[in-house]
Amino acid sequence: MDNWGLFGRKLRSIRKELCQTQERFCDGICSLRQYKRIESGTNEPTLFVLDSLSSKYNLDFFTIYKKTERSNSDNDFSFINEMNDAIDLQDVKRIEELISKYSDSFDSMGLYSKMLWYYGKSLCEEDTDISIDYAITGLRYELPDNPGNHESFLQVKVYSNIGLCLLNRIAFNYIKKENYSLAILIYKHIIQCIESLLSFSSKLYQSTKFIFEFYPSVISNLCVLLLSDGNLEEALVYVNKGIEYLCKMNNSKQLHILLWRKYKILAAMGDIEAADEVYNSFRVICELFNQKEYLAGRPK
Repeated sequence: MDNWGLFGRKLRSIRKELCQTQERFCDGICSLRQYKRIESGTNEPTLFVLDSLSSKYNLDFFTIYKKTERSNSDNDFSFINEMNDAIDLQDVKRIEELISKYSDSFDSMGLYSKMLWYYGKSLCEEDTDISIDYAITGLRYELPDNPGNHESFLQVKVYSNIGLCLLNRIAFNYIKKENYSLAILIYKHIIQCIESLLSFSSKLYQSTKFIFEFYPSVISNLCVLLLSDGNLEEALVYVNKGIEYLCKMNNSKQLHILLWRKYKILAAMGDIEAADEVYNSFRVICELFNQKEYLAGRPK
């Protein structure tokens, strides 16, 4: 089905204007096989491919793609909205119903919808290994040339919000499996991906509400693991990074979480004076935003 044929034809035109063969045009970006499928309109271009082409040829391929892509079908649009609502409510039963409802439409879905579909499958699956497999399958749609294991995904950038969620789901499952070292590596990789996105000056990425909330949450989870593992200095570096981001973005409502993490880290390091100073800031934030229930957890 020629879902992305307009972009493919535009891509072919640009390549020929630059006097490039297909192999040379995509060198260092994706496989020749993947590129041919994009140019023929068979495959949807991933965010990684669009950004890499933009960097290599100093052209805004993301804008070109947005101008030529076919709008999502009504069915695809409905699935995205319904699934996002169910995920926000953490309604596992509803997620399972939607997966079943839209299973016959899966082949005609866009890249984002397919990734979201597998994210839902991963959320509903209680078996950690199967849940990880679903998440990895979803990530393959963003990174089709990836070998498809957790180690390989740590070597490449993930650009989409749903891709980051899939990585986060993998980390969560490894925590359940008590493989904390691998979960730490995945959380660090997620943070690297987000920081790379935040540094973009191109139109490919803009800071969104998702990143606004997701980035400090991942840092918080990582700090818990590093603290438990005794990596206090590293935990302090990450928690300071998260606090700096929240202050920069004026996101005070999440600040209490990372201040609490920093307090615990400093206390574990034996720096009681600094820990008390951070706790006082934590207390002020909790009182300011009526989050006094968090104040009961301070150890003696």
